[in-house]
Amino acid sequence: MNSRAGYRLNAFAVWRKAVIQIFLEINFPSGGTAQSAACDGWEQSQESQLRAEEEREKTLRKALELLGDQSRFKDEIIKKPATAEEATHLLDDEQTAVAFRYTPSRGLETGKRFLIFSNASLLRLLTRVGLDDTLYDACKKRAAAAGLLARQSKPVKFGQAQFNGFWVLDEKL
Repeated sequence: MNSRAGYRLNAFAVWRKAVIQIFLEINFPSGGTAQSAACDGWEQSQESQLRAEEEREKTLRKALELLGDQSRFKDEIIKKPATAEEATHLLDDEQTAVAFRYTPSRGLETGKRFLIFSNASLLRLLTRVGLDDTLYDACKKRAAAAGLLARQSKPVKFGQAQFNGFWVLDEKL
């Protein structure tokens, strides 16, 4: 930690490794096979955790790339349905579309174009890159932080009825 490149080290990881190493040395006889087996098992579990974290990050990155590249699912974007029931039917029940185009006529977003996803259709789209429901919330948070997701669970009005969806800025000009 005191070397010139110490700023590149993850202080928590160094601390955790030192604590676990001390724990193993105290609880297992030094130089015995039990200590070496425990050390090997700990190293293997650390490696598998790192691989799982890298795979998780890779999947989240792919999901954000898919959401940002609307040309990859442009054939599944439809015009705004006439009713909220029709939107639910097309996006969730029939699964013929993943989103519909919407341009608000009032409010701060007047004139901007959006794609509206239902919860189920957005998850269905993101499963194409290996994202499952355990990473779904993390993906939505990252998409909101990256500016891909303009609004989360904001209603779209169809007369008196409302359809709650996820709003993404439409790239189509």
